[in-house]
Amino acid sequence: MPKPGAAFYRSQVDPRVRPVILPVFFWDFGPRSPAHGPGPHAMIATNCDRLEIYVGGRYLATGTPDTEDFGYLAYPPVFADLTVDGSDRPDLRIDGYLGQQLVASARMSADTARDRLVLTADDSSIRDDGTDTTRVTFRAVDAYGNQRPHVTGDVSLSLTGPATLVGDNPFAFGTYGGVGGAFVCSRPGQAGLVSVTASHPVLGQAAVRITVTSTGPTAQFR
Repeated sequence: MPKPGAAFYRSQVDPRVRPVILPVFFWDFGPRSPAHGPGPHAMIATNCDRLEIYVGGRYLATGTPDTEDFGYLAYPPVFADLTVDGSDRPDLRIDGYLGQQLVASARMSADTARDRLVLTADDSSIRDDGTDTTRVTFRAVDAYGNQRPHVTGDVSLSLTGPATLVGDNPFAFGTYGGVGGAFVCSRPGQAGLVSVTASHPVLGQAAVRITVTSTGPTAQFR
């Protein structure tokens, strides 16, 4: 599963190929998170020349790459003081510039009422040989698709179609930090459309479809 720390490596790419703004923190003010935000040394992995930071729609700070401590990197991270009043659950917006041009923008929501459940599959299709398998991943995200920490409750999975679901079901979200997964394995000689649905009592439902394709009688395990 992608971890926030991986943002440090993902930012080391030419911004003309892909501009990157990846906060290495959660924007959350719940009972298990800091009441005043990420604090005075919040790290943002980026390859932009500068970042303009807004909280609740209001300008907060301008951040530039830390070339003093990370000058050996092609694209040093930005550190910003994000000690804020989170009582009204403000949104965070970070705009990234190359020179004077706005090239990217990242948003994070602290309003948990807008959170949702997402479900993705590593592959859109698998073969009907009885062994081909793909992973499905579910996670709790904010209104802009950022992972939400400290989510509790169970995720229940259901599957329809010619495949077998392999994994913990229901899945305890709180044990694994609001992210989890399972596997979908084909059945011998059974092609068709598979639908997997994930359900959470607060975050709602999410679904994904996977096509099981026929490999022909010579490739099937009997």
